[in-house]
Amino acid sequence: MSTVTRFDVPSILAGLWESILRAVPKKKTSHRKKRQRFMAGKALKDVTALNKCSACGNVKRAHLLCPFCVNEIRDMWGEKGSEGSKETTATVDA
Repeated sequence: MSTVTRFDVPSILAGLWESILRAVPKKKTSHRKKRQRFMAGKALKDVTALNKCSACGNVKRAHLLCPFCVNEIRDMWGEKGSEGSKETTATVDA
């Protein structure tokens, strides 16, 4: 009294095989097409929030430091830093 269960395996595999074949691309995607897909619709937006710097009068972005003033401060600190290092090396050598 054994009951034998039979599965129709070939019909199940045939259905799976058809879906697998349809999911595969026919050709490799070229570098150009990949780059077009990644870069599409991601252009830079125009900057509309511009103000005048209160210190130097150059145009700068709102809520950000003026790049011209920052460079001037950086140069000023660079000159003072190099003078300070010369003085300390002179006293150490003496």
